[in-house]
Amino acid sequence: MKNIKLSIISILMFLISINIAFSQTDRPGIECGCNTFEDYVKPAVSEILVPELITVKDGQSKNGTYQLEAVKVSNTHTNITIRNQGKIILNSQFRAGGWGFSPDEHRFVIHGVDQNNWHWYHLYNLNPDPTVEQEDAVQLFAVAPTDFSSANISFSPHGHYMLHAAIGNNLGNLVLNIYDARS
Repeated sequence: MKNIKLSIISILMFLISINIAFSQTDRPGIECGCNTFEDYVKPAVSEILVPELITVKDGQSKNGTYQLEAVKVSNTHTNITIRNQGKIILNSQFRAGGWGFSPDEHRFVIHGVDQNNWHWYHLYNLNPDPTVEQEDAVQLFAVAPTDFSSANISFSPHGHYMLHAAIGNNLGNLVLNIYDARS
């Protein structure tokens, strides 16, 4: 059953990539403003889980614009701090399982499961106003814990959109969300 769920998500991701292949005139609003297209890409992901004997785990965005520090504060929670040029722009505790930066580095997604093993995720804009340096991150959305399985999170090639695909555990419903990550 799990392989079937994963196959369905793979097929949907393929169909979405085909749908994106239409030209700009056929599909107004496509982010690149051109006739070329690319597949959605997984975030630059790393597990957030901090090993037992270590209390701190570091990471960074693709080009090093943002630095991440994960500090284990309990068996279930991790404090996440993101810095830009040394200034803290995001600092919060999460019951996190993983995280990732968008291809353009300016979006940050974090996800995990709650005490009921329900999946949640949050998306942040790390550079809400490109004319201002080292401003605080802005949460674009937070999805409350939901009974999902086989969840997949991907960004568009330029990081302007985020795709979340999952299968609901109770009824096996397909869930497909596309978010504008630029706001």
